[in-house]
Amino acid sequence: MDSSAIVKPLSGVELTHLTYALVIVATFFGLSSLYLAVKLHRLNLLYREMMQGSNGESLEAMLLARIQDVETLKQTVRGLQSECEKLDAESRKHIQQVGIVRFNAFDNTGSDLSFAVAMLDAAKNGFVLSGIYWREESRVYAKPVLQGESTYTLTKEEKQALEVAGKK
Repeated sequence: MDSSAIVKPLSGVELTHLTYALVIVATFFGLSSLYLAVKLHRLNLLYREMMQGSNGESLEAMLLARIQDVETLKQTVRGLQSECEKLDAESRKHIQQVGIVRFNAFDNTGSDLSFAVAMLDAAKNGFVLSGIYWREESRVYAKPVLQGESTYTLTKEEKQALEVAGKK
């Protein structure tokens, strides 16, 4: 047998130092384990508190309630969007463009007391209303307008009123 392969027994001082080192290492691992156990306990408490919520309701129940709220809001938005589309389509049929032209129909009447008013919807459908004033009487005429044109002959003032309404 080779003499270098034989391990020498430790002396009493060396054994004492080795024992102290083992005690220090064991104490370190014991304190580390205790520290980690306390941290784990605190994290467990925080986790339970978070999962229960502030009013005792579980986090899962709170999330499910919020998801249901979002779904309800989505349905409400879809309904409102549909209603807005209906209102938009209906509003296109209402008068949106108005043009007014005042003029003097006769030389001897003074100021511009006669008028032509064009009232059109989004598709340029509507009417032209003309009021002719003179000293003895006044008359009002209405002419239909379809797609910006009338089946009746329009005066130059009525055409101007249609142009003014079309620019708005």
